[in-house]
Amino acid sequence: MGCPPGGAGQCALLFANESTDLSLFGLRFPSSWFNAVNPLFIILLAPLFARLWQWLALHGRDPGTPVKFGVALLLVGASFGVMGLAELAASGGALVSPLWLIGVYLVQTVAEPGLSSVGLSLTSRLAPAKYTGQMLGLRFLSMATGDAVAGWTTQLRRAVSGTAYFCLQGALAALCGVAFLLVAGRIRRLTGSVN
Repeated sequence: MGCPPGGAGQCALLFANESTDLSLFGLRFPSSWFNAVNPLFIILLAPLFARLWQWLALHGRDPGTPVKFGVALLLVGASFGVMGLAELAASGGALVSPLWLIGVYLVQTVAEPGLSSVGLSLTSRLAPAKYTGQMLGLRFLSMATGDAVAGWTTQLRRAVSGTAYFCLQGALAALCGVAFLLVAGRIRRLTGSVN
């Protein structure tokens, strides 16, 4: 399976089309339904994470933004590892259970609050008051740049196996997560009371 130049999301959709058994518990469904899995998990899990952050802050156990980023990146790395295992299970033309992709989306959705909402909050709190809008705009621009780079990395998919491709991305994300965890204390000192 070669990935189109649209990023890892396009690879997952192509995997759903070509390598996934599109039936679960006897119910047949189109591959496009996978597009609803992440938003559904966000709706279900967002209130739980909001409560978790409040509870941690209330009990003086908030690990801080750098730790949340680090753990989230480790989870993203794990999700790519799961995707690599799904690709391995689908080798030879076998169709894998849709639970593989649902599991990947679940792990990524659990990671998302630690990157997205926490990152937006930190950006707005660290930005000078009259430049908050511009800083948030730059944050979204950085995410767009990341999506473009992710699209370019799909070209690697032509040179290596699917398992190696996803595991390489997972290892890179996990390495970034470990780096965040290693420098979390220094970042907390630099950001002061904004954490």
